[in-house]
Amino acid sequence: MGYKGFLVVIPVALLITSCMVRTYSRTIEVTRGASTEERLHLAQSIVAGDRIVRLREQLRERIPALTVEELNSIGIKWRVSNNYSVAGETGIIVSIVVYMTTSFPFPLEGSRPLKILDAATDILESEVSGSAKAQES
Repeated sequence: MGYKGFLVVIPVALLITSCMVRTYSRTIEVTRGASTEERLHLAQSIVAGDRIVRLREQLRERIPALTVEELNSIGIKWRVSNNYSVAGETGIIVSIVVYMTTSFPFPLEGSRPLKILDAATDILESEVSGSAKAQES
């Protein structure tokens, strides 16, 4: 290949790795509410409106070193899934998903995104349940 081919491969490899994107997430089961409809309404109300703005402000208070880029990469959404047990019973699980999308080289900074998401789930936990139900997804 020679050194000229090598000089072409390196910039292409750098370009490809600079475009890498990774999404980290944490899931919190919504347990507050007597019915699935109440839990779904609660999840939708948390995700709607300016809650993401307040969450980012709360994260900034907890972790003052957060950058604007990190704060803007955080989002929240709700999810409904079916739960099937071995006994044949089914149930519906309503969850809040807190996610953070990062681009290369940020994922190389170790567990920082996970620590940010852990703080975010701690903040939202009391709104959706009251017990520690946060899970890694």
